[in-house]
Amino acid sequence: MKLAALCINEAGKNAAALLAGQMPDLSVVDCSRPGSLAEESARLFPLYEGLIFFSAVGIAVRMISGFLRDKYHDPAVVVVDNGCRNAVSLLSGHEGGANRLCWEVSRILGCRPVVSTATEARRSIVLGIGTRKDIAASTVAEAVTTALMEAGLSLSDVRIAATIGKKCLEPGLLEALADLDIPLSRVSAREISRFSGAFLPSAAARHIGIPAVAEPCALLAARQGSLIAPLYRRDGVTVAIARERIGPLSISDELSASADLPQVSESINSVNGGSAGEHAGGEAEGLPPHRKLHTKGVLYVVGIGPGSPEHMTLAAVRAIEACEVVVGYHRYLELLGELIEGKEIFASGMRKEKDRAAAAIDLARTGRIVTVVSTGDAGIYGMAGLILELAGTEAGERFDLRIIPGVTAASSAAALLGAPLMHDFAVISLSDLLTEASLIEKRLRLAAEGDFITVLYNPKSRSRKALLEKALDSFRACRPLDTPAAVVTNALREGQSVRLESLGSIDADDPDIGMSSVVVIGNSSSYRQGRWFITPRGYKIEEPHEG
Repeated sequence: MKLAALCINEAGKNAAALLAGQMPDLSVVDCSRPGSLAEESARLFPLYEGLIFFSAVGIAVRMISGFLRDKYHDPAVVVVDNGCRNAVSLLSGHEGGANRLCWEVSRILGCRPVVSTATEARRSIVLGIGTRKDIAASTVAEAVTTALMEAGLSLSDVRIAATIGKKCLEPGLLEALADLDIPLSRVSAREISRFSGAFLPSAAARHIGIPAVAEPCALLAARQGSLIAPLYRRDGVTVAIARERIGPLSISDELSASADLPQVSESINSVNGGSAGEHAGGEAEGLPPHRKLHTKGVLYVVGIGPGSPEHMTLAAVRAIEACEVVVGYHRYLELLGELIEGKEIFASGMRKEKDRAAAAIDLARTGRIVTVVSTGDAGIYGMAGLILELAGTEAGERFDLRIIPGVTAASSAAALLGAPLMHDFAVISLSDLLTEASLIEKRLRLAAEGDFITVLYNPKSRSRKALLEKALDSFRACRPLDTPAAVVTNALREGQSVRLESLGSIDADDPDIGMSSVVVIGNSSSYRQGRWFITPRGYKIEEPHEG
């Protein structure tokens, strides 16, 4: 669902930023300039499926009143007041999906949903559903309708169904709920784990390590709900039924509760909708067009550069600020300081990259917003490749994957040295943990023979210096010993060291060369100019005329 949030002040922009963190299709529009709200409303109304106004209801009504057609063409419109106390479903409640958008906004911002359509206001039943793998749609539909009938309820009483994230793409479940016109929400295994010991052991406890599926899903998806019927089991389907003690507030209820919404009754009574519409949130593969899940999880893979915020891209900082969980090597996380205060942290040590990647993918599958951090650029000896390999086709289908570039060590070192990388260059890691030493030696030899400027990552560890010795030998065999070369350690971070030397003077036994160093070796054109290391790009530079 293509959404836009129109914000008239800083409070609105801050709230919209929270929404954007969980609604990947939401564009935040700054309307603080006088006259811009009317301009943007006119521009966006015919283009977007949903608009969220951060303003008074009366203001929103005046902005859209001249564009109204009918419930089949108008976008969903939701209004959030300045204190984020209430979210009002203003226009196209059913057909356009404003009611569901209202609930989603309320869930993320923690405000109260206000709806006017009578059928939505009285629906207070939430179903929790568990199924076996490859369940037939007819089996699910029969179980749901029978469970409701035995509880003295009907399909018209049901507001929503919920299941665990792993089951949200089960074709039979999706087809059955689409046919029954019941929206589907996902609940994460982490949320369910708080119910440990509250339910009798189930297949879920044996197979996926959680106490149960149906009952906790019903309770977690309901607003102050309680179970009202025994758990129903039939042919591989379990159905739990919860009744909410509070539903979406009706307009009359809200008018009596809040003096901030004096215009609601008149404005909303004129824009009622009809039947079920789209749900605000990410669309899952295989889901019928009129059935949308709650927003998919998001997995950011972020390069944090040297580690300090001033050397990160703005996109990297925003990804970290927007996430719920930060995953990374514990020493890298220490570099982020206040930027990750208040976040849930998953940290591990060296050589635990697969564990970190798997944990991040599992969290994203359950709908969480997760950031995995790598120093430098996540796509250069970082976590991006491993996560893509492990996630397979799930990346983009079950959760959104976004890779944020960062400043790699070669760039940091080059900035400190001057301009050593102005022509073709090679970057070669001397770590042989994941690459055969013989292949590294071949690449070193070819880079030296090809006259590439070369940056050596991971040049030496406490147990490995032989590859650095062979690297130096390979380049000394092809280039003069006075070729500019440099050792940069901890580039742009605490403990930084920059040494501009020559190819002949670099010593593999140097104790200052380690895993946080890079060695930069110039090509046949590189030269020193005072403290600068320069490789000409090839421009013709004329000598200045005297006199």
